[in-house]
Amino acid sequence: MELAKVQTGHELIEVTINGRPGLFVLDSGASGTVIHAASLHKYFDDVGDVASIRNGFGAGGEVQISRHAIDSFEIDGVPYPLATIASIDLRHVVTGLETRAGVTVDGVVGQDLLTSFKGIIDVSMSKLYLEPKKPDNPPAPSTQT
Repeated sequence: MELAKVQTGHELIEVTINGRPGLFVLDSGASGTVIHAASLHKYFDDVGDVASIRNGFGAGGEVQISRHAIDSFEIDGVPYPLATIASIDLRHVVTGLETRAGVTVDGVVGQDLLTSFKGIIDVSMSKLYLEPKKPDNPPAPSTQT
């Protein structure tokens, strides 16, 4: 999958959530995939439909995290198994990229998606490869003839 590298060095990726496209930052250091709370309206007809709310910790300290059930999550037209997605205030990320790179992002793709697959980021080529993981314990070959 093609990534867009912006002048800040961040890699951006196009995603589709609930059939609606958007631009997200690819962040292998982020534990989860999140939507900027102010962008929820773009992906959900009812932004008040929240599966759960809790407090968590981010780079800026304690944050409120809301989880939202999603119907679909795709990258490059390929569906990925995310049943819910978190939303937090990503104003510092969104504003920073708008100011320094002239792009508007709606969220971050994080480790939850990358570690569900064999995720390889080729930074020199600005590409993301997501391959299905092989089973940890594949069945032993049959010795019967």
